[in-house]
Amino acid sequence: MANTPRLYEPSWQALKKSEDSPKRIVIAAPLKFHPRIYKAIIKEKDMDLMYKLALAENSQKSRLTKNSKNGKLTIFMHLSFGLDDI
Repeated sequence: MANTPRLYEPSWQALKKSEDSPKRIVIAAPLKFHPRIYKAIIKEKDMDLMYKLALAENSQKSRLTKNSKNGKLTIFMHLSFGLDDI
């Protein structure tokens, strides 16, 4: 079976490379697709083992949040240090 390109991997890569604080990407899509897109980006994050290991080495965790308004879905990545970000 050939490797099928993953549709949302480029969006995940863009989110990781974002220089904003917190990191973010904005995706233009019809409102009804926002939950599906957000779920797919979370799945890409969960599948990125190298990213998880890099965060663990620095005692960091990441969490995604979203803001959906009109035709724009903004996905944020929040990085925290330690157990409770003290």
